[in-house]
Amino acid sequence: MPNLICNVVWMPHYRGEADVHAGGFDYVSINGYGHELLNFDALNGKVYGFVQTRNSTVNINRLGAKPEDDFMDGVRVIFISTHEELGPVVIGWYENARVWRRKQPGLRSVPTHPDVKIDFQFEASADNAMLLPVSQRLLTVPNRKKGFPGQSPVFFPDESDEMRTWMRKFEKYFDEKKSGQTSGTKKSNGSGRNTDAEHNALVEISAIEAVIAALGPDYRDRQADNCGWDLEFERGGKKLCVEVKGTPD
Repeated sequence: MPNLICNVVWMPHYRGEADVHAGGFDYVSINGYGHELLNFDALNGKVYGFVQTRNSTVNINRLGAKPEDDFMDGVRVIFISTHEELGPVVIGWYENARVWRRKQPGLRSVPTHPDVKIDFQFEASADNAMLLPVSQRLLTVPNRKKGFPGQSPVFFPDESDEMRTWMRKFEKYFDEKKSGQTSGTKKSNGSGRNTDAEHNALVEISAIEAVIAALGPDYRDRQADNCGWDLEFERGGKKLCVEVKGTPD
């Protein structure tokens, strides 16, 4: 499944609330709202997502579409935003989404501005959309250096060696999230706290990052290979194979 990372303005619910944190988004700073304000507010069983692109287009050719295609189906859209302490973090995603090449005309209006229609570039079944509660937006996203998301509002992680490594971390987190939902392993109902599965996934991700920081940036990620270890490092002409085990608090 091709992946697309989209940087959007920070909101708690994306259901039309007035609590919007403009950050570096000039449009939001000026107008007090962004068109992503209903990204996770379902309409007739579907969600319609927006990201502010420079030319109101998404280059779906880079996702595998043909030049003549108007849209690309079967894309995972990962939404990120800037946490006031952690920086860029994952805030939610659409699975099996349709990504339109050009911005589509809005189906609804901005609640505070009835004459302004909310445009969209993505659509998906509401069952395939997940918005993380604010307290669970902890999975950080590397950015602002070569090979990572930076100033551009859209990023194609499958084209970057560095981000392909991060995507394996995301896949692990995503699987743990789905597993936690299925098994119902919440620590307390209605508390908004992480599930045990989510917490364990974040611990393992943090442990991997700590080992890389300690042993150096030149490594091979073997987590997806099921070979018995997670990382390989070259030391003095020898291969160092490291299996990482994080310890929950």
